[in-house]
Amino acid sequence: MPTIERPSWGQRSALAHWDHRITLPKWARNRWVILHEAAHRLTPGDEAHGPRFVGVLIGLLARHGGYDANELMATAEEAGVKYHVRSIGAVPVLSLPERLQRLLPVQEMEAAFEMDVSWRQVRGASLQLVRAGLAIWKRDRLLPIERQLECGLAL
Repeated sequence: MPTIERPSWGQRSALAHWDHRITLPKWARNRWVILHEAAHRLTPGDEAHGPRFVGVLIGLLARHGGYDANELMATAEEAGVKYHVRSIGAVPVLSLPERLQRLLPVQEMEAAFEMDVSWRQVRGASLQLVRAGLAIWKRDRLLPIERQLECGLAL
């Protein structure tokens, strides 16, 4: 991974340098910008924001940003953005309960529509979340349960 350094005096934009350094002003010190600049370093110099760059960025966001690669690819296709599938690489695949947990709070039919599965599959996934103590059904909505740490802080 490239090293992240303070920007030069007066620098207003995030930059990925050819010697594998990334310089970031304060506004750019977040996961999205860091992964964007890392994607620049992982693609050829003439690629800028081309299909290989977008593929690498999708892969980085899926692995390190918590995004779903399939959703990112669908969004790119809807927007007409070209991406190189082979540049994405291996990404984690979320299980049905993990996908459902990201939608909370949600109603059963909304979740079935969003995840493109039947209501029975949603019911089965929700049962796993309820048994794990991560969610609860209240008034036809599946709600997240905030876990309490020993010191009383919510996760």
